[in-house]
Formats: sequence, structure tokens, C-alpha cells
Amino acid sequence: MDRILGLSLFPQEVARKEMAFYRKIQNRYGLPLDNRKPYTKLDWVLWTATLTQERDDFQALVFPVHAFLNETPDRSPMTDWYQTKDARKVGFTARPVVGGVFAQMLYDRPHGRNTRAATEPKPADGRLCPSRRKSLLSCRPLTVNRPLAVHHLQTRR
Repeated sequence: MDRILGLSLFPQEVARKEMAFYRKIQNRYGLPLDNRKPYTKLDWVLWTATLTQERDDFQALVFPVHAFLNETPDRSPMTDWYQTKDARKVGFTARPVVGGVFAQMLYDRPHGRNTRAATEPKPADGRLCPSRRKSLLSCRPLTVNRPLAVHHLQTRR
């Protein structure tokens, strides 16, 4: 958010160091929120994934969240508080904070200096992904294996 707001409070090197640490300590289903317990907040992880604006870093933090959404044994609307080792829901269901899953879109939207159209990823066939419909992970739709999983993360071609 520092860059979106144009504050420039944190040097890029700090973001890179943080991301390297986060990638090293994350569990199968995501990045633990802190060192007290292995739970996390889904919105925080996805906001954190945008920290460096490097695709590889973004995917490294988002893929475990995707695994959580597909593999959680809990049958409830998307939770934003869950265990990163066993994909169990801790609490919180269908809250507005899950809007944090769209944090990357703040960087992608065309509004002056943050426009990224020239650097948008292209699928294998060379077509540009439609800006408002591309998957945050790639230009291909996400595969969702669970009927009640997060269908709004899927994209249409």
C-alpha cells in the first residue's frame, strides 16, 4: 500500500528482506500470522503477497492459500482465519475483510503511475489477459475442486 499511496516510507530492500523471510517460514497452507500459533489471516497473506510486486513472490504466498481453499475439511463460506498446517477453520466466516483478496487489483488498475498494462502476463497463445478478468496467479482460470470453494477467484475466458 506504501507504493499505491505514493508514500515511499519503506525502501524496496526492506520489502525484499521481509518476503525472503516469509517464504522461508510459511507452512503447507500459508504464512503464519505470527510466532504464537500456526494460524493466519487470509486477507493479510494476500495483501502481503503484493509486497514486492514480483510475480514469483506473489505466487509463492498465494499457491498455499489456493491449496487451503481446495483442501480444507471445513464446509463453510470462505473463512479469513485458519490453521496453516492442517487447513482447519479457526473462526470468522464470510466477513468483509476477505476483500483483501483483491489487493493486487489496486496495483493493476489503470490510474496514472501504477498502470501495468505493458507488463501484463500473456498466456501461452500470446493473447493478453483482460485486465478485469485475469487470474491473480496467471492468465488461466484457477482450478477449484470443491463445490463450495471460492468461485469468484476463477476467471472466464
